Amino acid sequence: MSRVKDAETPEDKEDGVWIMAATEARDVWDSVNECVDAVLEGALAEFSSKKWGDVQIIVLESSTYAPAGIVIQAVNSAEPGDLATVDYVLLVDKGKLIKCYPKT
Repeated sequence: MSRVKDAETPEDKEDGVWIMAATEARDVWDSVNECVDAVLEGALAEFSSKKWGDVQIIVLESSTYAPAGIVIQAVNSAEPGDLATVDYVLLVDKGKLIKCYPKT
């Protein structure tokens, strides 16, 4: 934040602060979706080269910034075949385990 002292126009002369951000404001769903995609991409890279076990599971965790409903939607929006190398994607939300993939 930057305190407004010397404004260039009369409209800018009001007391206040200018908020300067490194990135533009974004929708929460878009941000969570991007994060889930990045996590899945990293996990799927591990599963694509080697079968680690009889059942391959990715476990995600919800948070204040990544609510369960949005995480589930993000997992469900994956392209068909993207999750073919894993058997389950699970989500831990407030101590409960939620199956996100496969959809049933």
